[in-house]
Amino acid sequence: MKNDNQEKQRKTNPLAAVATGVVIGAGVAAAGAALLQDKKNREKVKKVVKDVKKQVSVYMEDAQKKANEKKEEGKEKVTVGKDVIKKKAEESIDSAQDKLEEAKKNL
Repeated sequence: MKNDNQEKQRKTNPLAAVATGVVIGAGVAAAGAALLQDKKNREKVKKVVKDVKKQVSVYMEDAQKKANEKKEEGKEKVTVGKDVIKKKAEESIDSAQDKLEEAKKNL
């Protein structure tokens, strides 16, 4: 399979690929220019662009809100985690001190 792809790549002329891309691009540009010459089509394009812009704005606001919510959730989890670790550390220190005191008494 890999050899077939490599063979096809060797047979493809890069200049032909570029020329094809240029022709396709020119055709699309010409078609777009022809469509935009009509006032109704320009208005439709403006409306579509405006609608897409609005949808992207809403999407970005939602994404920002979700990101902020996740950030706050993360902060809360870190705070809770710190408190748990601090409590466990204090318990370990107290336990170690108790054991040390007990060991001193047994000496």
